[in-house]
Amino acid sequence: MSHLSSGGDSIRDVPPGNIRFKGGPMSVQGLRDLARENGLDLGSKREDDEDLDHTARHEAGHAVVAWALGWEVLSLDAGAGQTRFKFRPDQLIADRDREYATIAAAGCEATGSWVDSNRDELASDRYDVSSLTGSHTAFDEGRLRARELLADPEVKRFHARVVDALIERKILITADLAELDNE
Repeated sequence: MSHLSSGGDSIRDVPPGNIRFKGGPMSVQGLRDLARENGLDLGSKREDDEDLDHTARHEAGHAVVAWALGWEVLSLDAGAGQTRFKFRPDQLIADRDREYATIAAAGCEATGSWVDSNRDELASDRYDVSSLTGSHTAFDEGRLRARELLADPEVKRFHARVVDALIERKILITADLAELDNE
């Protein structure tokens, strides 16, 4: 399985048994139930202009960092607050997990959600990383790498183009990102 996502449905594409917990593998539905029991909103829609702008910046953060790391970005959805991507199948699991933590942290880094803790996205992205990697520190380590990548002038310009396109179109796919990357 090489598909991962960020945002509300990030665990949707992880097959049962691929998620590590102290008690052993957990089904996707079990993980979703556990997340909801812990107060995480896994499927909220963003409707107003302020939320759309914030969500676009957040999802674009995930996407441009994944793109910069060589992952295939399949789609971004500003309405659902979700970015779907495909990791490189030749990666070692440790490398994949480290890069996934960087991609997950990039959304909050792109929006400054570290300061605005009223949004569920920080808890949701952090939860996704610890669920996949089994590490509670991977997200914070990923945050530092995401900050470095997002500070790169070329990545910063690409992020701005992706945000503008996502606000305008609401949904972007791989071909849209390739076009924006060539501008």
